[in-house]
This record gives sequence, C-alpha cells and structure tokens, in this order.
Amino acid sequence: SIFSIVTNTELKNETLSIFNVEGRLILRENLNQKVIKVDISDWESGVYIARLGNGETKKLVVNP
Repeated sequence: SIFSIVTNTELKNETLSIFNVEGRLILRENLNQKVIKVDISDWESGVYIARLGNGETKKLVVNP
C-alpha cells in the first residue's frame, strides 16, 4: 500500500517524520515536492502520526 500526502505548496528543504502511537520515529524523509508517497505495505496495523517540517500533522491508520 502507498500513503500519499498532497501539500498546497512545494516543500523545499522540509522533512516528513512519521511516528507510531508510542512516539517512536518510524520514518524520516527529506521533501522536495508537492506529492509525497510512502510505501506502508510492510508496516504493522495501527495509528501513525505524519508530521511535515512546516508543523502540519496528519493521522494515518494502517489496516491489514
């Protein structure tokens, strides 16, 4: 499965960080485009928090 984040502006020199509900960092990636795609096919089921470098956060629910 692919998780996509679409932003209103192109993010340059920003970072995407994804954490699990325990606060453990799962992924950190540098961003440089309006659409960010993350392969989540190997992730465990659960709730994750995606935080963009501009402070915006999104909740991500992964189901089997």
